[in-house]
Amino acid sequence: MRYLLAPVSRPIACIGIDLAGLPHRETGVAILRDGRLDHLSSAGGDDEILASVVQAGADATVAINAPLTLPRGRCCLDDDCPCRHDPGTRSRALERELLRMKVPALATALIKVLARRGYHLAATLRATGCAPLEVYPFATLRLLDLPASGKRTQLGRRRIHNALQPLVPGLDHPAASEHQLDAVVCALTAHLWHVGHTRTVGEADEGLMVIPAPGALGALCPSPPAFAEALPRPRRVAEDRVPYDSGAGSGAGSGDSGEAVGGHIAT
Repeated sequence: MRYLLAPVSRPIACIGIDLAGLPHRETGVAILRDGRLDHLSSAGGDDEILASVVQAGADATVAINAPLTLPRGRCCLDDDCPCRHDPGTRSRALERELLRMKVPALATALIKVLARRGYHLAATLRATGCAPLEVYPFATLRLLDLPASGKRTQLGRRRIHNALQPLVPGLDHPAASEHQLDAVVCALTAHLWHVGHTRTVGEADEGLMVIPAPGALGALCPSPPAFAEALPRPRRVAEDRVPYDSGAGSGAGSGDSGEAVGGHIAT
């Protein structure tokens, strides 16, 4: 008698890349398999990034925090090219749509160093048959109603890390850098895309960005995490001072993307 073996399903692999504008700056890399964090590291040059993509597997979905396309009518982002003035488009539709959603984002032409690298990395991946997703960690965190600011401080990174833990099994990296945390959010966005809880902003013939759909947080975690109580609430400038609390801590970090709006903002 012959027995048929049931096919073994392969885990869904998603790699998140928080791309730096320059190779000598830190690029965060995170790999999720079936939604669980399998790998978290940093990379430098494009060769290291592409090696991480290979490590994720041939079927992995790649999600990159950087502009991957040019604004409509632009052939490049060079200052001396006529396309800068005719038509002179600095932003893409997706960035303007994010702004209407109260999600801050800079125009592609204002972060040209990062945009050039993202555009060329995406072209390299497409040449291998991989179609990367453009994502934006700040937008994902904001739309999931998770902490999204303060990632350049130790306290802010702890707040984001603790909020992500119930959503990303295997995430236990309290010392993770801001770029590594952004990479985790990139990979989480790709996982949401796989399970059908995302939507896109932008125009298909210019460039699309994948963001969480309404209700995505409930799909990840039916009981929303009480991350707000995990750490003390930061004091607003206009608030009255409170007595010193020796249990509060702070620190400082650095990176090449703006604190308030992730890798799509350059400082």
